[in-house]
Amino acid sequence: MRDTDSTAALVELRNARKRVRTANIDWVDAMYRAYILTIVGVVAVIVASGYVGDSEVSAQGLVDFREYAPAAIGLLGAVAMAIGLRSGARGGPLALEAADVRHVLLAPIDRGRALRGAAFRQIRHASLGALAVGAIGGQLAARRLPGNPIAWTLCGAAVTLLAALAAVGAGYVAAGRRWSGRLVNLVALAIVAWSTADLAAATATSPLDLLGRLALWPLHVDLLAIVGIVVTLLVPLAGIRFVEGLSIEAAERRSALIGRLAFAATLQDLRTVLVLRRQLAQEHARRKPWALFVPGARRWPVWGRGCRGVLRWPAVRWVRVLVLGACAGAATAGIAEGTTPLVVAAGLAMYIAGLDSIEPLAQEVDHPSRTDGFPVVRGAVHVRHLAVSGVVMTISSLVGLGVAVALRPQISTLGVGAVTVVTATIGSVAGAAISTIAGPPDQISSWAIGAPEIAGMHTIVRLLWPPALCTIGFVPVIVATRLAADHRPTVNSTTATSALLVLMLEVGMIAWVYAREPVLANIRASFDSFGKAA
Repeated sequence: MRDTDSTAALVELRNARKRVRTANIDWVDAMYRAYILTIVGVVAVIVASGYVGDSEVSAQGLVDFREYAPAAIGLLGAVAMAIGLRSGARGGPLALEAADVRHVLLAPIDRGRALRGAAFRQIRHASLGALAVGAIGGQLAARRLPGNPIAWTLCGAAVTLLAALAAVGAGYVAAGRRWSGRLVNLVALAIVAWSTADLAAATATSPLDLLGRLALWPLHVDLLAIVGIVVTLLVPLAGIRFVEGLSIEAAERRSALIGRLAFAATLQDLRTVLVLRRQLAQEHARRKPWALFVPGARRWPVWGRGCRGVLRWPAVRWVRVLVLGACAGAATAGIAEGTTPLVVAAGLAMYIAGLDSIEPLAQEVDHPSRTDGFPVVRGAVHVRHLAVSGVVMTISSLVGLGVAVALRPQISTLGVGAVTVVTATIGSVAGAAISTIAGPPDQISSWAIGAPEIAGMHTIVRLLWPPALCTIGFVPVIVATRLAADHRPTVNSTTATSALLVLMLEVGMIAWVYAREPVLANIRASFDSFGKAA
């Protein structure tokens, strides 16, 4: 077959599949939903950012922001680029359908033409998400910083867009050139270390740090940012050029896992999503544990089994949990400086770390028949598994406390941080435990077959309540910040009362882990008896 004929056949195949996908779409309804979602999202962000009511940053704070913000933004971009490189070493970030891998890539056509269309589509999807995140960040920054709010929104969107393009493009380069995992780790470590050194020295020398100067254009137009823009744009261009070297074996493995991952996400099965993501990242347990001795393993077998599982974690999982704790600590320092919306970032970081730490309980939930023969209530076994998760999250929270104290070396930071370590640790464990034991929603439950409004509200609450519980753990920091703004002591009865109320709520959620199954069984029995009577 001639090259032109094969290219025409590929184009016809793409068009046919596109017609099939769009045949049953009601475009008027889709456009209406997109319109409503956009309007509601924009209004929600503007109203929420205005409701927070944070005051404008001080003169010294503005000086520090100009000095450290470019390197901090560049460090975030470096982390995203490192994630893209690691994904590229495993055949990503491009996710192809199984039919494309088995038929199109093995056909006698130019592989570059077969892959670049999918590569451009993935870049488009990543760009849309990055634009939304950057615009929200710019809108929130405009509440505390001088300058035009529209300029902050546009610059924030531009920076996140370019950072996302660099991350995806770096993955394409690593996958197309088939870099080894060791080489990718070295390159990723060098990129992150460069930005970290810039942040420590309050300079901006790396291309990503120069790109961070673009975010500060509403304050001062720095032409050095153009260098970062040009260098960053070269990465996705190189990725599109080298994506044709993608390994078919890696693409087939990734397509199978991505398909199952998308199906589990559609069913809201978070546990399956986590397992498949670890398989996608090739996170395998260590053959030899980090330590052989587990104190109290014979007396408390559940504790011993959980500790042995945690001691076999790969190094990358430990690094992820500790880094997420550090991110939560940095966000907490930002909250103490008056940027209240960072509480969402801190809560999400602890929630993600908690999902990793809750692995012993998740393994127990994956094998429900194992506890049927135990002479104890299943909820009691579930609660005993939380001890190991609490130890892991305490270590992560202490790392976050160290980062917060390093950023704000004050006695008040240490006092409030010590209280927040307790509330954030218990909140992250409770939120992750509730999310894990809930499992996928029952498609034939009374909530699912009820009114659409009730079923939709139940779904939203079911998804948002666990991360919200992790976010509530940082309420003492917000209370202490408000007290400091009124020139009152940050560690007093008000802070203690707020921490106590948060602890009571979190302990109640852990009690729900214990009593969940008998309570739900009684509710189902009541529904059945009511149905029979009716």
